[in-house]
Amino acid sequence: MLEEARATEAYRSLEQHDLTLPVATDAPYDAAISVGVFAFSVPSAEHLVNITHSLKPGGIAIVTVNGKAWREVDWESKLADFDQNHPDARLLDIKTIDYLTAEGIDGRLLTLERTR
Repeated sequence: MLEEARATEAYRSLEQHDLTLPVATDAPYDAAISVGVFAFSVPSAEHLVNITHSLKPGGIAIVTVNGKAWREVDWESKLADFDQNHPDARLLDIKTIDYLTAEGIDGRLLTLERTR
């Protein structure tokens, strides 16, 4: 997928990263978008903080989660204490969205913020 993205010439830079590990960056981002990455196993809810830590304070991350995984893995309970466990990040919103419509699977759209 990175090669296909490069071919569009729409991006200044593209990198591959293991989201189970912190993102090291000298220039934190204003925003981040993650689509189709979070579902049943790794990366999981505990790794969302690795995305928020790549943001500037006040930066926003938009993340999708497979709805079938949301229910089966019980993402909701895993995120219940997100704000308390990560004082420099906050879960702002969770919305149910159309996701894998051909398979009849919904999704969740998470909005997270780096607070400091």
